[in-house]
Amino acid sequence: MEICVLIMAGGHGTRFWPWSSESLPKQFLPLAHPDKSLLRQTVERVAPLCGIERVMVLTNGEYVDLVKAQIPDLPADNVLAEPMLKDTAAAVGLGSFVASKRWPGAMQAVLPADHEIAPDERFRDILRYTAQCAEEDGLLYTIGIKPSRPTSAYGYLRRGLALDAPRGFKRSDVEAFVEKPDRARARSYVESGEYYWNAGMFIWRGDAVREAFERQLPGHAKSLGEAASAYGTADFDETLRLAFSRLEKISVDYGIMQAEGEAGRVRCVEGDFRWSDLGGWEAFAEKLETDAHNNKVYGHSRDWEDETWEELWQPRRPVSDDDPVHIGEVFTMDANGNLVFNNQPGHRVAILGVDDLAVIHTPDATLITTRSKAEAIKPLVSKLPKDE
Repeated sequence: MEICVLIMAGGHGTRFWPWSSESLPKQFLPLAHPDKSLLRQTVERVAPLCGIERVMVLTNGEYVDLVKAQIPDLPADNVLAEPMLKDTAAAVGLGSFVASKRWPGAMQAVLPADHEIAPDERFRDILRYTAQCAEEDGLLYTIGIKPSRPTSAYGYLRRGLALDAPRGFKRSDVEAFVEKPDRARARSYVESGEYYWNAGMFIWRGDAVREAFERQLPGHAKSLGEAASAYGTADFDETLRLAFSRLEKISVDYGIMQAEGEAGRVRCVEGDFRWSDLGGWEAFAEKLETDAHNNKVYGHSRDWEDETWEELWQPRRPVSDDDPVHIGEVFTMDANGNLVFNNQPGHRVAILGVDDLAVIHTPDATLITTRSKAEAIKPLVSKLPKDE
């Protein structure tokens, strides 16, 4: 069984503003490793499963150079650029149809570029087993994450009938894809034990997903099929642009998976690895050590404690001026429960007598809000003037 992996890396990532931006979105930042971007980690995670030559990165045209710079060993033809933003159904359909042309018969795994996953070996085992299931029964598969807490940050999968699976794996039907619930409903989902988090990871046969597009999104199937037929020719770019211009904006969850699930054509395998979608500043804060006053600091931190400055370096102390880890200085006094981020070397951020704030400083901009609002900055960012 051959597997190819399609990595979705086209999002703009406003939830980590001002660190992330339209020119350098979340997937290109070192959020989970001091020296590697999330995209780089994702590629390295799957390469042992399928080989770098069968990894395809789906991104926006404006990010092609970033992808090539961060993944220099990825074949140039394995970066597939969307000509315009049309949501994930367009990206996934294009990637799948082109992958079927390039690697006929290979199983396809579709993964986000910007998630944190560990251990890598267990993740590959889950993907390999799920691909075997999808190859045998011709259905669409997704990976479900067992919830560790009630949260309204994720969509949910309602499990159906439990299916036979070898020791160490869990497989079941999917009865429904559920939108992000309010907190009370999320709590009921977790307490019932009948739901997974929807991690947005899919595995299928190329012919199976093509048929699903023909059933649920025939316009996508026709337009993207025409574009894929032109792949590798001089007409591809123009054919692709015209194809995308005709598409409605719709996600693959709403456009394909939800309807296919209701028809009994979606199954899931439990992903029992550690997983986070790193959806915002609070998720990032969970990765940072805490000082004596419960502050979370990214930078060279000094916290005033017992008449002296207690030092902490996060994510680590730079070893030279050329070190890719860029951090500034942070001083905290009589301050509790704050999140402070400073990645500008030579710049000092100091906080005094404040609690539960998020203070995010970069060379381009500074954000100050309460930690409770740090996950809700998208409306603010959308209203800011565009960079000149």
